Amino acid sequence: MWRHFTKKELLGPREATPEVLGALDWLVTHVLDRWRDALGKPLRVTSGYRTVEENERIPGAASDSWHTWGAAVDVAPVGVNLAYAFSLLRGLPFDKAILYPSDGHIHVQARNTEGPVIGANRNLRYRANRDSKGKVTYVRL
Repeated sequence: MWRHFTKKELLGPREATPEVLGALDWLVTHVLDRWRDALGKPLRVTSGYRTVEENERIPGAASDSWHTWGAAVDVAPVGVNLAYAFSLLRGLPFDKAILYPSDGHIHVQARNTEGPVIGANRNLRYRANRDSKGKVTYVRL
């Protein structure tokens, strides 16, 4: 199905609706697999699909998180600089990518025309900065 990712990595033990599976398929096929090809190194999934209930238990998680639709994933590049991996997203059809240098991962979300998140991908790029109290601010790149 996908060249570099498994359903287990993205879903864990959860069941998913056809809409969530469709959103994940689009994200992996159009963004993640192509990004992984360009990088030439693994991307370790740190957070994939989440249920609404799981999402509510995560401190700081957006109440309307795209993770709950199967349209977002957090990954940590293996054996390569985080900023370099982030730079390779240019030209891919994502909606929003957020570099979290203090957490060591990158959030990527993408829209598709067949799932619950419909519309054009905006290619928005941000860097998350965490202060000493843990508050996160976002700078558009």
